[in-house]
Formats: sequence, C-alpha cells, structure tokens
Amino acid sequence: MGMFLVEKGTAVFVIKEGNIWCGDNIKPYITKNDNVFDKGEMILDPTGILPYAHGPGNNNIGQYYASNGYYGFKRDGWYIIVYSRSVQYA
Repeated sequence: MGMFLVEKGTAVFVIKEGNIWCGDNIKPYITKNDNVFDKGEMILDPTGILPYAHGPGNNNIGQYYASNGYYGFKRDGWYIIVYSRSVQYA
C-alpha cells in the first residue's frame, strides 16, 4: 500500500530537476504511460501529511501547488505535478 497511480493520458506539469519553478520551466504534458509512484517519490502533498513536501528550490511555489490540491513526484530527473483528482491511491 501507499502507492499513487497517474494514468496514461493525464494532464500534468513537468519541471526538469535543477530548473527554477517559474514561467517557461513549468511545462504542460500529457502522460504517455501509466505511472505508479510511492511515498518516497512524493515532493508535494495536498493533504498536509508530509509537511516537508513543499517543492524543492522554491517553497512558495511548492506550497501554492500543494495548497491548491496538487501532488508532486520526483523521478528520473523530473518533477511531475498533478491535480489530486487525477491521482488514484492504493
């Protein structure tokens, strides 16, 4: 348990690791595959369970996304930001 599913065809935002969380660095993207994440990959938590998960580099931007219902995950040098209604928890 404790896995998060983002299905193929889901609209997300992506940010390359190391980029500042603003402007053209935050790109819209449609997932090409189902993606399963675990809690260790979570960087934003809209439920507030992980108080430290407010986004790397810029806490204000990360807090904005989390407080507006977005999950964030980190994988393979990318941050994936996805609206909580598009995330299934198992």
